[in-house]
Amino acid sequence: MIKDSFYYFISKILPAVLSFGILFIYLANMNSKDYGVFSIVILTVGLINIVSSQWIRSGMLRYYNVDAKVINTSIAAQIILVVIIAIIASIVLIIIKIDILSTILIVVILINFIFNEFLNNYFRMIIQPKKVLMGNIIKNILYILPLLIYLFIYSGINLKMALLSFLIGLLSSNVYYLIYWKDQVNFSIDKVVLKKFLFYGVPLTVSFALGVLLQNIDKYMITYQLGAARNGNYSLVYDFVHNSLYMVMGALGMASLPRILKFPALQQQIKEFDKYVLILYVISYPMLGCFIVVSPELAQIFNSFGYKTSTLIVLIIILLTFVHGINSYLYGQAIQIMEKTKIIFIPSAVAVLLDIVLNLILLSKIGLVSAAISGLVSFLVSNGLLYILIVKKFPINFFPRKIWYLFIIMTITILLTMKINLGNDYLTLLIKGTLALFFQIIPIVLLIKKRIINF
Repeated sequence: MIKDSFYYFISKILPAVLSFGILFIYLANMNSKDYGVFSIVILTVGLINIVSSQWIRSGMLRYYNVDAKVINTSIAAQIILVVIIAIIASIVLIIIKIDILSTILIVVILINFIFNEFLNNYFRMIIQPKKVLMGNIIKNILYILPLLIYLFIYSGINLKMALLSFLIGLLSSNVYYLIYWKDQVNFSIDKVVLKKFLFYGVPLTVSFALGVLLQNIDKYMITYQLGAARNGNYSLVYDFVHNSLYMVMGALGMASLPRILKFPALQQQIKEFDKYVLILYVISYPMLGCFIVVSPELAQIFNSFGYKTSTLIVLIIILLTFVHGINSYLYGQAIQIMEKTKIIFIPSAVAVLLDIVLNLILLSKIGLVSAAISGLVSFLVSNGLLYILIVKKFPINFFPRKIWYLFIIMTITILLTMKINLGNDYLTLLIKGTLALFFQIIPIVLLIKKRIINF
């Protein structure tokens, strides 16, 4: 798991670095209104992807090793769904009077986004982390290159160019994945396999959709109540943090589930999952501490380009992202191993409703900070409910005592480095971030060597 996690970590951290570059390009060259609309489009594409197809990917991942008919059923079902979705999306976009070029771009992005997630999931399933690494790198490099070329010719980036660049990245990644596809394909649907997918995957799909909605309902609420420009101010900060901290947390999750599911005995799966829990905290805490330390500089840099945010908003979004990661990569992974996916419904639904209510009450009164607070509170409630429901049926130690070492190390590091100010926001961010990681990683490595923390 550790070796694969490294590759998945690289497959997340390199795209995250490239994402920083992309977001910086948008920060410097795209107005907040266009970025707000772009964010809503990509968010909606992602939500449609989950609602329509997550049940197929979840079923494929869960049953690939136990039934030879899984891959053919998965491919056939996915292609049929994509055709239906593309037709419906085209009709809806025409009805709401989106121009033809934007309609074509959005529909083709939707198709390629779904296939990219499917192919990415396939290479996770057959445990090929290097292929996932290259697929993600290609996607992000060929997303950023058209933006740079466009900037070389013109003075700014508009919505259509952002959509086109995003599409080029997806297409390139899909071509790479298809070149290395291994399984022979026979386009047929096995009804028994499809029934398994539905029984196992639909509850997960609903829960994942609720999770994505919970993660992004703030953006819809801000756009509806305050406008696309204000959503751009919030979304750029959110996307910057989410594309780094959450993605790094996801690296271990990507590596763990396929390997844990290979163990036939439930007790062995639980034992491996307990190791995974501690490893996830070891990876996540230094990143969390680093982001907390540099939150004032991040806010200043965003503001210097005309976007409007505050250190408080950045800090709450950082905490929100960490709590969201725990929701997805601890509780979500545990539920998939349990095959008790229906228990996600209530916590997710309660959290979404709570988020909506809090935003309706607070957003018009205290502004964008309410969106971050609402998201944080809602994910904490969801995590609490999931914990109660899971531990009743599954003896997992979600809070090993050794994480207190990590928390203490992180807290001391924050106290030592938070007030550093070198007069230049970029230099201060670099030095503070480096010191924060160094002050945490060194003692953690020593604790591992002395077997005080062991996996």
